Amino acid sequence: MTRVLVTGDTGFVAGQVIDVLLMRGHSVVTTFHYNITDAKKYLIDPAVLGTTSVLDALHQTCPAVRRAALTSSFTAILGPKLPVTGAKKTYTEADWSPLTMEDTYSNPGLAYAASKVFAEKAAWDFITDKKPDFSLTTICPPMVYGPVKYLMKSLNSVNTSNQLLADIINGKHQSGLPPAQLPLWVDVRGVVLAHVKAVETEEAADKRIFVTSGYYSNQELYGILN
Repeated sequence: MTRVLVTGDTGFVAGQVIDVLLMRGHSVVTTFHYNITDAKKYLIDPAVLGTTSVLDALHQTCPAVRRAALTSSFTAILGPKLPVTGAKKTYTEADWSPLTMEDTYSNPGLAYAASKVFAEKAAWDFITDKKPDFSLTTICPPMVYGPVKYLMKSLNSVNTSNQLLADIINGKHQSGLPPAQLPLWVDVRGVVLAHVKAVETEEAADKRIFVTSGYYSNQELYGILN
């Protein structure tokens, strides 16, 4: 039985990763986090330190660890400054979002995307510089949809992607749907399996993995819910 540390265990993806790991016979250790209220102070600035601190702790105190999986985002590959170019563009591990810290100063809404870029780059720099005994795999999903496993106290605690579904059901977009921020999606269960296989499969070591189910539009979501 393998022991696996999962951070952010109350999150949409992490909570389901824990379920699958347990079902596959692994022992799971979790951490907890606080709700973020100030994106600049609590999201951007700690992103790099939070990621590298976990990796450094594994490197310094856990010599038995062999694999690490980091939840990144497709925004770390594409970024909101570039258009989705369709099937003519093949994205690879060499593609990175061009977002800078200066972009977040002029547009605070880019803070989450920028934090993913900085955190993932810092993780790979750590692997290159420190050369730990464990390998790293990063999972870069686009918009994640699917069933919610954790108990929600109210609809206010719905994760970002499922919030749109809740808004449609509650009639908040009767005057018109907003365009999809990122017209690519993936089932949360596929993202979960990617994380689990990243720590189970040796061939996944040192790779950036982009998991996706394809293109979508908010109008398609509306049609399904309707």
